[in-house]
Amino acid sequence: MNKYNYVLYEWYNPVFVILCYNELFKKYPGQEGHYLFKKAKEAMQGAMSLLGARKLHEDNAYIMQMNRQFQRPDVIAATYKKINGFPTIKISPLEITEMEEHTNHQNLSKFIIDTKLKKNYTPETIFICMVNKVIQYNIHDIAGKIKSVNKINPIYIVGKALNPVSTSFTIASPQPIVAKVGFDLVEQGRNYPYPFRMTLHEDRTNMNPVMTPHAAKPIDLFEFFMLNGMLITKKFDI
Repeated sequence: MNKYNYVLYEWYNPVFVILCYNELFKKYPGQEGHYLFKKAKEAMQGAMSLLGARKLHEDNAYIMQMNRQFQRPDVIAATYKKINGFPTIKISPLEITEMEEHTNHQNLSKFIIDTKLKKNYTPETIFICMVNKVIQYNIHDIAGKIKSVNKINPIYIVGKALNPVSTSFTIASPQPIVAKVGFDLVEQGRNYPYPFRMTLHEDRTNMNPVMTPHAAKPIDLFEFFMLNGMLITKKFDI
């Protein structure tokens, strides 16, 4: 992602992405799985995963934007890291896959290897596996099996917790650290360290990113999620 220009468009707190997603489906209830809303769904899944990643470690504090510069992937994350002694903005594409009830794979490690790790992605890419089926797994076992693929990408496995609370999820990471925790979207969103909307500039003399809160102007949800508003309104609006 060396050619990705992070100053062209505003960035968003993952909480804001989820709020926009909820607003979109207040108008189009029950259509979350429709192909016309695929980019919005991936943005929401990415936002959920990034909130969960911060429960794994507080240094995992990401901001997000839709990818308007390249064909793939749909969602980009950024975080501030100290690299070679210098504070640096690290850009990470988010590659998201889903393990659904109808998915033939029963082995989660094989599913991740077959759908993502066997393919060529940059080392900065974050792999997110959304598990939408009841399945048991041992994260240490998965970590051992994927080690043979010799990829260094961060991997997050996110699924709904067996809990009546609709905002409860689990997140597991087989690498770079091996861990599994439960998290609540509302709790994780509370006191997130960044504003909802911001422009981003790098200052390599400062250990904190220069984040300027963006003017509070109205959001066009179609434009925000890069959706085809004309097709959507034609199909669903009365």
